[in-house]
Amino acid sequence: MTFLKINFKIKILLKVLKVSYELTLEKLKMAIIEIPKACFLVSVFWYTVNFLNIIIFTWLIELIFRNFQL
Repeated sequence: MTFLKINFKIKILLKVLKVSYELTLEKLKMAIIEIPKACFLVSVFWYTVNFLNIIIFTWLIELIFRNFQL
């Protein structure tokens, strides 16, 4: 009787471990897919911010030179 209970508990434990392993594997696959996407979005955001900074900076320089010419 106790052997059957132990065997049953071991089977349940193995099923739980298998499910957790599969979930971890899925999370790892998702991370491999999602990390490059996130890096790409961050780089696009960074280049956009830099581009806007260049536009604002040139606009401010233009305003300063206009005021000095007057």
